[in-house]
Amino acid sequence: MVCNIKESKCGDCKLCCKVFVITELHKLAGEWCRNCPTKGCDIYDSRPEVCKQYRCMWLARPKLFSEEFRPDKIGVVFNECWEVGMFPLIEAHESYKGAFQKVKKNMEPVLGMGWGIAVCHLGGPHTILPPYFDMPFERGEWLERVQQRLAERCQITAYVVSQIKAEREAGVGAVFLADQQLVQSGMTVDQEVAHDD
Repeated sequence: MVCNIKESKCGDCKLCCKVFVITELHKLAGEWCRNCPTKGCDIYDSRPEVCKQYRCMWLARPKLFSEEFRPDKIGVVFNECWEVGMFPLIEAHESYKGAFQKVKKNMEPVLGMGWGIAVCHLGGPHTILPPYFDMPFERGEWLERVQQRLAERCQITAYVVSQIKAEREAGVGAVFLADQQLVQSGMTVDQEVAHDD
């Protein structure tokens, strides 16, 4: 069965099918899933559980992310990640280099509400934007905590990506991991750039 995305809340958007690693489908970050060549998913009924459960922040938090933030319109998928200290962190996954810069000015209200943002640049390092709220600890400490969490995620992701590439070369099936939440980003952390106050 081919899913008609127009009938779903996603509308015509399917950018999550590009930006994430999906181990079950042998798919790397930054490449389109081979199962959604046009407007729908060719394996919608039997798609992996990680696909069934995923909801980007544009879908999950419509009061925070209005229509202007629809991923396919801006080239960025926002993913609610985890809390660092008292502050939740958003991952912004670019579908092309420089996509986040075009919407960065519109993120001021989000930063002002206490969210931090880790921008996952396609083929490059993360950029970390701290929230604007006063912190109960040093801003440098917050950045260090974020760096550590991202490094942990990226170590796991780097392993998964290397396995997928090796299996592709060998022509065998995809590697499976128990915790798919840890492998949603195929980016690497080479450096972190703090937000200029």
